[in-house]
Amino acid sequence: MMHQGQRLITLANNSECMDRDRDPLKLLFLLIAVEAVSKLFDNFNESGHSKKYVIRFFEQFTADEEKIFILDNIEIRNKDDTTLEDIIKTLYAIRCDVVHEGMYWRFNFANDNHRSILTFGDGEQILRVTTPYEELRDIIIRSIIRATEKILNSK
Repeated sequence: MMHQGQRLITLANNSECMDRDRDPLKLLFLLIAVEAVSKLFDNFNESGHSKKYVIRFFEQFTADEEKIFILDNIEIRNKDDTTLEDIIKTLYAIRCDVVHEGMYWRFNFANDNHRSILTFGDGEQILRVTTPYEELRDIIIRSIIRATEKILNSK
């Protein structure tokens, strides 16, 4: 689990070598890592159920304060009572747009020049993102470590 997570986080980090302004590629690799670790944790060897496992990862392995951070820093505009699952589903839809439609330009993380950015979510939703890539990446890394520790402690 740690190797798979590390390998995919490295791909996300290195996607800047391909194109510095393509944050959806970074998000894609982060969510692939999330899905892979979640499926490995559950010993799921079949195909499909990707969105379910991505949601499950954040629900099961992300600390409560990190969940609150995500809710506070990725806002679905014009949607009241946004849940963590709503945000993860929207991020997953962006991942699907990259994978299935080749749309790798419709999402951005906040950065030093733009602390708060309006960006497209899934083509319908607009997101206000105030977290840089590194913050979400670090939450995912800590969650991967928690998942790995949980497996190791159960044996």
